[in-house]
Order: sequence, then structure tokens, then C-alpha cells
Amino acid sequence: MTLAERFPASEIAVLLHAPRKTPAQLLRNQWRNVRRHGWRWIPYQSAEIVQLAAARLQSPPPQQSADRPGQNFTLEALKRHPRIRIHSVPAINGEQACAWVRDFGADLGVALGAPILKPALFTLPRMGTINLHKGRLPDYRGMPPAFWELHDGAREVGCTVHKVDVGLDTGDILLEGSVPVDRYSTVGGLKVKLDRLGVELVTDAVGRMFDGSAVFKPQPQGGRTNTRPPLALQARVEKQLAARDPSRGNLVKRAAKQMLFGAYAHAWMPVVNWLHGRANDQRVIILLYHRVSDEFRDHVTIGIERFDQHMAYVAKHFTTVSLKEIVEGKIPRNTKKPVIAVSFDDGYLDNYENAAPILLKHQVPCTFFISTEMIRTNQPFAHDMRALGFGLDNMNWEQVRRMRDWGLHFGSHTRNHVNLAEIDDQLALEELQGSLNDIRMELGQEQVFIAFPYGRKKHITAARVDMMKKLGYAACFSAYGGLNGSDIDLFNIRRIGVNWAFDLTTLHARLRGWDKTQ
Repeated sequence: MTLAERFPASEIAVLLHAPRKTPAQLLRNQWRNVRRHGWRWIPYQSAEIVQLAAARLQSPPPQQSADRPGQNFTLEALKRHPRIRIHSVPAINGEQACAWVRDFGADLGVALGAPILKPALFTLPRMGTINLHKGRLPDYRGMPPAFWELHDGAREVGCTVHKVDVGLDTGDILLEGSVPVDRYSTVGGLKVKLDRLGVELVTDAVGRMFDGSAVFKPQPQGGRTNTRPPLALQARVEKQLAARDPSRGNLVKRAAKQMLFGAYAHAWMPVVNWLHGRANDQRVIILLYHRVSDEFRDHVTIGIERFDQHMAYVAKHFTTVSLKEIVEGKIPRNTKKPVIAVSFDDGYLDNYENAAPILLKHQVPCTFFISTEMIRTNQPFAHDMRALGFGLDNMNWEQVRRMRDWGLHFGSHTRNHVNLAEIDDQLALEELQGSLNDIRMELGQEQVFIAFPYGRKKHITAARVDMMKKLGYAACFSAYGGLNGSDIDLFNIRRIGVNWAFDLTTLHARLRGWDKTQ
């Protein structure tokens, strides 16, 4: 929940720090970085410059779905919000910034990712200023988030809301929280988890400040202040983390895969896809995910940072659409690349905690096919009990409704994740009708799609498809792979499963049309 939603009578002023540096300042900064990081800084900075230049020369971004989640959280949307004012300043502590805050008459200041604030600014709000620090205080003052904890082998990473004072992250503490360091955690994956926790803590903290229940406590003695690590140390930590990643595998096999998929994606398929676009017959690729987690690496799990990379890549390079647009035939078929959609099956809690924030950040539409009785009771899935020996938490209806309000979409995965091909007609009817009713009642959603549990060809029978049509389902999705041409069968829309093994090279090949089922 955003601050604007939590406090509907409030006015919010956003002060953006947008410094402008002279060429002399930029040169001095480069020299300092060369002295600090050594030779590694030159290729590192060169790569950034090349990426920046390429971004400026790049053609306009591909046409995207009109039904994008997360649109309300963009800077452009915030500028249009009737209760939010936004002002950019070249110096966050300068007189221009202080005058603007003074004229606004702020009751409370909230610092988010800000540089070090000076008393001239942070004392202006009537109740002072609080800061969100992604680290446990006093042990991990400074920056960057999560890196030093992973470097030290910590078992969790803290997140703290504290009062801003003259020291760096030394003010009294209002609220604290933490996220666990999982077996396969990375810096990028932990940052996603800290972002979500930070939103919850800040919203709670502001509420306590205004209802009078805020209680601050002094920081314990001691602690340390961290700075950005040298590139050599970053490389060493990244190497240690990568050594745990099973997707890296054998070096020779990895190199062979890179060459095969690279040649396929860059040499052959651009021609094929261009021809499909010219014929107004471009294919549709639907990606199927299940879990986004760093606890496991199995055939239904993808790491948090890798999922973030996937969605960033899809949003930047492909036309993304919703399943609703596919079913209704409202998708472009004359594009140079396949049209991409994203879906999830089952309804795990990590879909809410890890996948949803990433989808919103990149504004990628997504449909989550949920087993509604598992959502209601938080029962474990049988396939997890067999594979893991224990169950995992599922989302609940409150979280599902919150995701719906963010612009994400939901469909049926039966009530209890049953194999529809193996149960009798009466039980199949109960599962299909019950799940349809649950979604309509809980979400107020009339048009409902369904995805076959298990979803292989042997699990999809004509009798069950006929039952779905009679009950009023609008479309059905499989899970055995394949691309969708212009002759889409609405009750056998194909999806390609994605898991931890899909690095960007593999994903690139799949998004260009590679499919092992062809």
C-alpha cells in the first residue's frame, strides 16, 4: 500500500535530487575511482558508457499492452496525481530545496535513497525526518544494501526506519525488520526483498508518527559504517555466490549452449520472425513460471534476481501483452519479434512477495492461475510433499485481491490442483465449478481462464475441455510447450515452462522462437 492510499487526506511533496556536475567534477570523480578500483574501473566504466550510448541510439521501445500493471507508480503518473507535488533540485541541501520544503509546510519528512541530509533540511518538517535504511543498525550503516551481509556470511539482512540526525544512519530507531539470506541468495535478489519490506515499514512508521504511537529507541553502542566496496572485492563475492549456482554447470557445455542459442537467436530466427511479421502472422510465446525464490533450484523455481533480469529483458526488447488480450485477439501480428505474455501457476506466497514487485517495476502484464482451495486453507501441494518432504506457504485471498488492485490478473487452476484426467466426472465438475465460483465471488471477475494442472497432453481430455466450455470458462491454457500461431485454439493455448536453468542466453533463444517440442 502506498502512502497516498494509506493517508487519503494527505498532501505529499516529493523532492528529487538531480545534481548537475561540471566536466571538471566528472574528471575528478573518474580519477578517484581509478585510484580506488584500479584497472577494473576502466572496462567497468567503458561498458557503462557503451550501454548509455546504445540506449540513446536504440529504436523506440516496442509497442506494449495498454493493460500494464504498475503504471500508477511511474514518475509520470505521480506527476498527474492530484495530491502529489514533485520538484527537482540540483542540490538536495541547497537553499532552493529548503525554501520549497519550508513553503510546503511539511509535517513529516521521509528520506528514501537520499544522499546525506543536513540539519538545514531535515529539521524543517514539524515532526522531523525519518529515513529508510536497508541494513541492520548499528552493525551495517552506510551502503550498499545486502552486499556486506553476504560478504560476512550473515543469516539475515535487516531493514530499519530511524530518525535522521547529524550522523550517518545514527538516529534513534523506530521500526526494524529483516529478510532471511537463503541458500542461493544474491545481492540483487535480496534488494527485491528489502524493497518490499521497506515499503511496509515506511507505511507503518508514518502511520505511527501521525497517530501518536511512535516510540523511538536509541541505537546500541558500536557498529560500523560501510562504503561501496572496491570492484575487486565485488568480483570476489560474486564469484563465491556464482559457485553455488547449479545453472553454471560444466564450462564446456555452457560455452556450447551459448554458441548454439546465440547463433539461433541472432542469425536464423530474426529472418523467420521478420517473415512472420511481414505476413501479419507473428507468433505468440507465453512463459510459464511457478515459484520465484532463492530457497530452491528445481524445475519449478527461478531465482529472484534472474526473474528480475527476465522481466527487464522482456519489457525492453519485446511486445508484452496480457492473456486477456490474446484471448480477445487484441494483439499485434505484424511485429518483427514474437509477442510475449507471462503467467504463473499454483499460487505460492513468493508470487506475492517476490514476483509481483518485479512485474510492477517493469510493467509486465501477468495472469496467476491459482488453486482456490489451496489459497483458502494454505494446504501444501502434493508435488511439494513428494519432492521436498514439506509444504510451502501459499498466497491468501487478501493478498490476491491486493495484486488484482495493482493490475495483475487471476485465473483458475482448479480448487485442489487435481489431475482432471484421472478423477471421475462428478469430482471434476466440483473442482471446475467450485474454482470458477471462488474467483467470481472473491475477485468480482466474470471472465475466467483456466490452466490445466500438470498440463501435459495426456492430462488434457476432450471431456474435460467440453465441461469447461459448458461451465463458462473463457479459455484454457496448457503447459507442454509450443508457440501460438494465428490459429489459436482458445481451449489449448500453449505455454513454455521456465525455471532456474534459463539464463539470459537460453531465454533469448526461447523468446526468439526456440522450443524443444517443435
